[in-house]
Amino acid sequence: MNNPKTETIILPFPPSVNAVYRTKAFISKKTGKPQSMPILSEQGRKYVKEVEKIIAYMDKEWFGKARLKVEIFAFASDERRRDLGNLDKILMDSLQKSGVYENDCQIDDQRFIRGKKCYGVHPTVLVVLTEITKDERPECECIGCKEHYYENIN
Repeated sequence: MNNPKTETIILPFPPSVNAVYRTKAFISKKTGKPQSMPILSEQGRKYVKEVEKIIAYMDKEWFGKARLKVEIFAFASDERRRDLGNLDKILMDSLQKSGVYENDCQIDDQRFIRGKKCYGVHPTVLVVLTEITKDERPECECIGCKEHYYENIN
């Protein structure tokens, strides 16, 4: 891909996955047994709505079903220890719900990079999305794949 489509989005720092999802317990009507399901907390719903407003305001043609590389630069407002993996789910789900892409399974390359401390009023994440082709994905180097390749070369 000569000039891949790239978009940059600045979003508020997402809440941790620990604060975003809650478990709702209930009795199944079919089986009568206890079950549980994750639900979005009020803080999570508020974040999703905020992202939806920002994406709608940008008024762009987004990525649809394209394969994607996503780089997320996280700029926190303090030096607390943070697991960057805890930012993933709500951020990716919010971008999907906002129509940036159809499904987060389209993301073939995803990276979180911890930025320096944000001294501004609002900590942010900078999201850089780049369209990629299937050819840009790495090949498997395991022995089974290599044997399969050589068996099917002729």
